[in-house]
Amino acid sequence: MFFIYRILIFGLIGYELTTSKSALTSLEVMCFLSLVIFDVLKTKYIKTRIMAHAEWLLIVILCFIHTAFFAAGGFLLPDILKEKRYKIPYIAILVAPTLFFLSLRQIFLYLLYLSVCFYLTVLMNRLEEMEGHFKKVTDEERRSIYELEKSKQLLQLQKEEGIHLAEFKERNRIARELHDTVGHRIAGLYIQLQAAYKIRMKNAEKFEALVEKTITELSSTLSLIHDTAHDLVPKRKTGLDTVRDMVDSFNYCETSFAFPENVEGITASHWRVLEANVREALTNVFKHSEATKVTIELTANQHFIRMFIHDNGRGAPVPNHHLGLSGMSERVNEMGGSLTIDGRSGFTIVCLLPRTKKEGGLFAASNR
Repeated sequence: MFFIYRILIFGLIGYELTTSKSALTSLEVMCFLSLVIFDVLKTKYIKTRIMAHAEWLLIVILCFIHTAFFAAGGFLLPDILKEKRYKIPYIAILVAPTLFFLSLRQIFLYLLYLSVCFYLTVLMNRLEEMEGHFKKVTDEERRSIYELEKSKQLLQLQKEEGIHLAEFKERNRIARELHDTVGHRIAGLYIQLQAAYKIRMKNAEKFEALVEKTITELSSTLSLIHDTAHDLVPKRKTGLDTVRDMVDSFNYCETSFAFPENVEGITASHWRVLEANVREALTNVFKHSEATKVTIELTANQHFIRMFIHDNGRGAPVPNHHLGLSGMSERVNEMGGSLTIDGRSGFTIVCLLPRTKKEGGLFAASNR
């Protein structure tokens, strides 16, 4: 909004210079270009109080060269409104030179022009305040979401620890059951076989009965061992399943997810980081990218795990590291990995995680 405001003022000054009664001189052109360059430096690169005062001085000097430069006073109104003190003296300095160079009619038109500029400046300041408030609320919302995400991860970790504890207790129970039932049964079968061996020559009928009974009880014992071993294998949803479910349920645009056949070597802690980063990336695609396709690739070798995420949306030449991206970077850093972000052609995120902390030391200063 301020950019359009300044463009309109420059257009008005240029119009006044080209339509004045006297021919446009090279000095006036140089003055106009100097004003443009100075204003760009002040608004974009050198935002200091000294630069603002220097612009005041430049505009006053230019007013002595041509009355068209009085319109540049509109550039000074935003600085005046930001002043907590001395607003009236600044306005007086802005208006006083007109008494020496302009007619009464021109002074009236100039005051009307300043009034319009003042109204537009107040309006733009309010819009800027509203935008700042909106950004603040949005950041607080993202921060709350991030904190909830961390709490969710903590709860998930506690849940997994609870599951592990339950499994540990179950394993102890199974171990006791193996000792109390299977162990005793095998000991009894061993005694039966010894007895059958001793009477094999004396009582063939009883020998066959003991062997048959031993075979039946041994079959029952094998079934018990099979059932017990089956209970030792936990049934749980893997990290790959979670990521696939997220990709499959993302209906905003076309998505593809490529992954290696064997992902058993990827630990639960690695999956937590990958799941959170994929979730954040898909959320950003939905909110900001306007993409039509998202590509996700997971590769792994014996040293590193790499997650590549790319969308063909509008991108961001200078990525804004808001709370979501900062959270991704923080999670990756905790694992000793690196996070690379490129917004020049669509938006690309490359997450590289080491399998061990020793390998993670390679990325101590590579995150960007």
